[in-house]
Amino acid sequence: MYLVKYKISLKRLTVIAFFILNGYICIAQYNIYVFQAGARSAGMAHASVTNDDIWASFHNQANLAFEPKLQMGFHAENRFYSRNLASGSFAIASPLYKGVFFSNISFYGFELYNEVKGGIGYTHQLFEKLSASVQFDYFSAFQNQNLGTSRAVTFELGLAGHITEALKFGAHLVNPTSAQFNNIVEYPLPSVVSFGASYKIAGFLFSSEIEKDFEASAVYHAGGEYELTDIIFVRAGVSNSFHSTYSFGLGFYFTNLQADFAFANHYILGFTPHFSLSYAF
Repeated sequence: MYLVKYKISLKRLTVIAFFILNGYICIAQYNIYVFQAGARSAGMAHASVTNDDIWASFHNQANLAFEPKLQMGFHAENRFYSRNLASGSFAIASPLYKGVFFSNISFYGFELYNEVKGGIGYTHQLFEKLSASVQFDYFSAFQNQNLGTSRAVTFELGLAGHITEALKFGAHLVNPTSAQFNNIVEYPLPSVVSFGASYKIAGFLFSSEIEKDFEASAVYHAGGEYELTDIIFVRAGVSNSFHSTYSFGLGFYFTNLQADFAFANHYILGFTPHFSLSYAF
């Protein structure tokens, strides 16, 4: 019994130590401050720069202009089955004037290290097939009692085009001004640009995306979704991201309610389960 407890504790310590020892490397190369939310996106390996559900508020807010309705959602993930690395996100969007107003918040970590990101923004349909967005972000990262909390403010820009009902493209830019934390000048927030396209045919949705940190190598995402029935969707994706190499998931649509599940695999640390629930009024 004690041996089992020891093994579980050792696993948790190993995962935590892995992230702490590589934390600044992750910041520089793998964008841990670029929060990704939504189990649908996770199931498609985050090839989601053209997705137009509520989770577009994390991936490319411009897509929300094509879904001008009141909607909200909650997402949770338990990274590598470690409660100390769990995260949660909430988003809400509502039509306003001739566009969509939206807000979101995310939390990641535990009592010794945690991150919070909050965002608020607006998206507007410029033309029938083209929209643009801006989101203002607030970041905070608590490292320990000695280092305290670091804070930063920046913004994001998005562009989305629905060429046809089947063909879409999107572009998203995070932190174009290279903003940095107020007390960690040597580790600025990553500046990241993403662009990609998707195409839907005969119930299949194919999506691809390139994500580029200004200071690191490009990350490629490719995913797919198949409409198995009117209410059941199956998904899968691959990526060369640090966070996962492949993923898969399921989605269930009940009129205005959407429930999504996904599992993403890390080549060393194993699987991360995702769950999200959203409702459109």
